[in-house]
Amino acid sequence: MDSRVRGNDGGGDANQEIGDPGGLTKPPPVVAVTEEEKMDSRVRGNDGGDGETMGVRAEIRTIRGARLSRLVSMKDRDDAIRARSFVACEALARSHYENFTVVSRVLLPADPARDLAAVYAFCRMADDAADEIDDDSESLAALGVMRQQLETCAAGGCDEAIWGPALGDVIRRHDVPLELFGRLLDAFERDRRQDRYRDWADLLSYCHDSANPVGRIVLHISGHGARRDFGELCLLSDRICTGLQLANHWQDVVGDLSQRGRVYIPQDLLDQFGVEEADLRTGAVAVDRFVGLMRELVGRARALFDEGAALCDLVDPAIRPSVQLFRLGGVSILHAIEQQGFDVLRQRPAVSSWWKGVLVGAAWLSRESGIDVVGWLAGRVERGCSA
Repeated sequence: MDSRVRGNDGGGDANQEIGDPGGLTKPPPVVAVTEEEKMDSRVRGNDGGDGETMGVRAEIRTIRGARLSRLVSMKDRDDAIRARSFVACEALARSHYENFTVVSRVLLPADPARDLAAVYAFCRMADDAADEIDDDSESLAALGVMRQQLETCAAGGCDEAIWGPALGDVIRRHDVPLELFGRLLDAFERDRRQDRYRDWADLLSYCHDSANPVGRIVLHISGHGARRDFGELCLLSDRICTGLQLANHWQDVVGDLSQRGRVYIPQDLLDQFGVEEADLRTGAVAVDRFVGLMRELVGRARALFDEGAALCDLVDPAIRPSVQLFRLGGVSILHAIEQQGFDVLRQRPAVSSWWKGVLVGAAWLSRESGIDVVGWLAGRVERGCSA
């Protein structure tokens, strides 16, 4: 019996002789054990350790401390890179956009203003790639690189682009769809491939990508993305953004053609009013025909501002004055065009510095007092009062 228990009789499984009929007992599975787990076992005394407990504990602390140190070091590095990126974006915005300091420090809460600086830096760099590089293939290649960098930054990388870490943080923190930034790049690429627009629908399709994503990005950054009426807000924002894009085009008819070789006035409307592209270059166009054309264009842009006006009442109070300000700024450009008889060929219409100051002051007062001063001003402009 003793030999059978020890399994020395050459017979069947010894387990069957001591209460395991059928030989059901299986050896335990082999499990991979890490060095750290081995040390843990030795500390607990499960390996028959021989008094090395204190040394092993110290070794475990060293390993775990090194791992924690690496994690902390990586986090500190990422935080520092992201902070430098935001600083660089704000500096770029201030140097290229004269109103950024006013808008960011006076009209917006600090966090949205900083986040919008990252968006502005991205747009600024893409605009430079589209407009400042003479060769089409090189320009498109540069925009292609930015598209790759955009995807990388959204995943938490892209240290090589000054806007990358900051914009990636904005995208992840506010859950901004990457598609909106992709559409902006689509529009910049389209500027290199297309310089004339067949009809109004063709031009609006360009504004769909070049202007409308900006408003939607702002809505996400300002915390509107989770609202149940977000779809409605986006449609209203699209109207204002497209209206503002068109107002800028009508203000810069001469500059767009002479400096960038682009004509944004739809070709079918040029034909309808009997205006030749050569007339835009020389300014030698019959006044009545050109005035009729510009009156039509200004009216269409103004209708878009009117259709989007309800957005000002629906957005959160924190950004309401800024939304009102940008809408009224576009309306003021249209009014300036009207004030000089719709002649944008001989003189570029501009909103005076004095009036810009009035608008900013009104927006600030609206924000501080809760009184819709900007809305009151908008009503006066829209009724034809002096701006």
